[in-house]
Amino acid sequence: MHKRLSAWILLATVGLAVLTLSGCGEQSGTVQGTVTQMLDPGKPADDPSNVGPAIAQAEVVVFSLKRFTDVTDIEVYRKDKIVDKAATDEAGAFSFSLSKGKYVVELWVEGLTVAARQVEVKGGRTTDLSFNVAATQ
Repeated sequence: MHKRLSAWILLATVGLAVLTLSGCGEQSGTVQGTVTQMLDPGKPADDPSNVGPAIAQAEVVVFSLKRFTDVTDIEVYRKDKIVDKAATDEAGAFSFSLSKGKYVVELWVEGLTVAARQVEVKGGRTTDLSFNVAATQ
């Protein structure tokens, strides 16, 4: 009887540990990046030679995406609620810890939406989402 009880306790403990560890760190991920100003708006924004100075105090806003349930053959999403927002620091950097899922990240400068991108956050991973935008005024 004592051996069966000890074996059961050991099995239950191991099972609980596996369940606990399987969920650790896998339910959220990080989205981070920088916001910079393009040197020449006539050149592609993704050209490394076109990356200019950092834009400090730009507002980066994260919206959840909600899937339309009436569309079955393709995945169609709409922008839903604001999940998080932050201002870029002096280096133009921002970072968010988000639950797994799909989001729209918008860049606002002086209240205007300057750029927007969709991103999928995967558990335990970091996604780079940098913006290189033309000057606003």
